[in-house]
Amino acid sequence: MQAITLKHSLKLLSLAFLSSTLLSGCGGASSPGTGNPNNPVETESVDIRVERGPVLYSHVVDSVGVKGQFTGNNVYSFSLTPTYPIRALGGYIDLDGSQTLSAGDLAMGNLVLQASEGSVLTIGSTLANNAYFLNALIDLGFTETQLTTQTPADDKMIAALSDAVFEYAVTNAITDLSQISTTDFDDLTTAIEARISEYQQSDLTALQLESALVTALADADYVSPLTLEEASELATLATSNPLAVTQASFAENDFTAEQQTEFNDLIAFSWNEEKMAKDLYLNLYSDLILQGSEIKSLTNVANNSETKHQESMRALLEKYDLEISSGDVLSGYDGDALNAIASGEFSLTEVQDLYDRLWSHAILHANFAQGALEAACMVEVVDVNDLNASIEQAQALGALELVVAFENLRSGSYNHYWAFNNALIQQGVAQGCGVLGADYVQDYPQVPKGQGNH
Repeated sequence: MQAITLKHSLKLLSLAFLSSTLLSGCGGASSPGTGNPNNPVETESVDIRVERGPVLYSHVVDSVGVKGQFTGNNVYSFSLTPTYPIRALGGYIDLDGSQTLSAGDLAMGNLVLQASEGSVLTIGSTLANNAYFLNALIDLGFTETQLTTQTPADDKMIAALSDAVFEYAVTNAITDLSQISTTDFDDLTTAIEARISEYQQSDLTALQLESALVTALADADYVSPLTLEEASELATLATSNPLAVTQASFAENDFTAEQQTEFNDLIAFSWNEEKMAKDLYLNLYSDLILQGSEIKSLTNVANNSETKHQESMRALLEKYDLEISSGDVLSGYDGDALNAIASGEFSLTEVQDLYDRLWSHAILHANFAQGALEAACMVEVVDVNDLNASIEQAQALGALELVVAFENLRSGSYNHYWAFNNALIQQGVAQGCGVLGADYVQDYPQVPKGQGNH
């Protein structure tokens, strides 16, 4: 099935309107994954530990986009049982064990940790995803269970492995450990074996040994631990915007002119699309109130989520000094010019066209309340598909800051889809968003109420 993206969603809107007119009021059970109360959501919580030393403010996400919530120290809790593989992007290594950002802590940069099973995200779990690396480590005396359940703090063998491979990665500018050649890994096992012997004989803790390694790497100008001022600023920012702290932990972009243009366009498009969702929901809600009706999910999603999402993209426009109010992406961020773009107006023609057609779908519907919720369903499905494409582009660019931003937006859209789906069911439309056709029957993750995923 071809994903419905903004680029071809416009021509589907008239078909969606026709199908909703024909199907509205029809009975029938809701499909699996569309909010059927007979299909309860699995709510078992799973804790994942992320460690190079304890990693704070990482972006931990499973293969379907459910996020692990940072609960303190190096623990990330999934309110749904995660779908493996899971990965950790960014964050800061808490080298002094203070459980907060402080001078001397080190950004993870672009080194991504992964796991295909188990309860930890470490360099050991990342290497265990590769059959050749796994067998080589087993030959050194590691077990698969050890690699997927133990952290450096638990096990000095794991600590030695983590530090030896981290040093190799940093000094060779490697962020994807799977790209280490088998020949190089064979050579690396000698350093791992020597470090295991050293660590097992040392009276120092794993964190003390890691801190000594980072100091040596910093003295050689391979890494730059946080200064007192940087740590203080980030710790303050973490109280209001932990996502921005994660984004600040990535290495600076080193793009060609063409790549920079693609990067800038991704930010500009996403700001417009998030504004479109917010404006549409608020304007539909206002018109419904005038007609004596109220759908709180529209204003709740707009004010509690879409506004924050739009502001998160505005922060990137400001960070990279981008001006987009004219429709072109130029240098010279202008917050006043952005603020001057009226509700329901957008700097990108394709986003303007989508808004106008979604608005028409709602107000021309025989039942305005149902039409408004159908338009909201369309927004979220289009948004998820556009974000999937943007995530893929950002990954190809190596722009992990954007990957994290877009995955955060996507997890919000998952929740919004279910909010509107269930609101339709409450309106008596048993199919929920599926009233618009098969393309709108989605099996997005369902995070239990009160256990936010964005």
